[in-house]
Amino acid sequence: MAALPALRRHPPSAMRNLACPAGHSFDIARQGYVSLLRGGRRRHRGDSTAMVARREHFLGQDHYRPLRSTLTSVAVELAPTEPRLVVDLAGGTGHYLSAVLDGLTQHWGLTTDLSPAALRRAARAHPRAAAIASDAWEELPLAPGTAAHVLNVFGPRNITEIDRVLADDGVLLIATAAPDHLHELRRLDGTLGVAPRKRERLQAALRAFEPVIRQPVTWRLALSRPEVANLLGMGPTGHHLDEREIEAQVARLPPLVGVTASIDVVGLRRRG
Repeated sequence: MAALPALRRHPPSAMRNLACPAGHSFDIARQGYVSLLRGGRRRHRGDSTAMVARREHFLGQDHYRPLRSTLTSVAVELAPTEPRLVVDLAGGTGHYLSAVLDGLTQHWGLTTDLSPAALRRAARAHPRAAAIASDAWEELPLAPGTAAHVLNVFGPRNITEIDRVLADDGVLLIATAAPDHLHELRRLDGTLGVAPRKRERLQAALRAFEPVIRQPVTWRLALSRPEVANLLGMGPTGHHLDEREIEAQVARLPPLVGVTASIDVVGLRRRG
């Protein structure tokens, strides 16, 4: 996989193409992002256009503002003083990265994702951010030690690659659903809850890292049926239920639904 050392030194707005030490050059397409995907069958597929549209509607109404604010405050607290790269791994539309970059006013960012629909939005989410089509389970197109921060918000975690691209003083910032996250919606057919012992498995996978900040975030949402449909359709449930099935499930709900959002935000550094 080509590594892109230019991202270590230059904000994306200063570049018209990306290049690797082997001499390969990758133009930034009209849609604003660069595809560095390898050929072959993928372990996972990116979010569909419908899922991304639902996410845009839901997050655009600021329902997850407490999470966005917490991620930003933790990133700012743990940031290095010199301008550096922030990588949002499987970052979708760049919603959370853009907030972090607003807080880290001299840093620049990169969103990686599989979904073309999400990447088109991520490419224009912030003037100091770029977007690359890249599989989180494969080698990331970044040189070792490139990233001051790696964000991982509800996404897959390739710990080997995160460890490789993170700077020696870098911070891994993770957001995961707590056991009671959206528990009011689990009675609907086809919805996915939090996997049993997820927190324990995450701790085991991250044994090379030490938590330096742990910030649980819990708040209440009052959602209309269309808002619940967007919430369900933008996440993992959207991969398992089609649009008609989601709408049928939501029709069983009252006009206004109280929902608990509960998310664990953790900032980690390497041990030792």
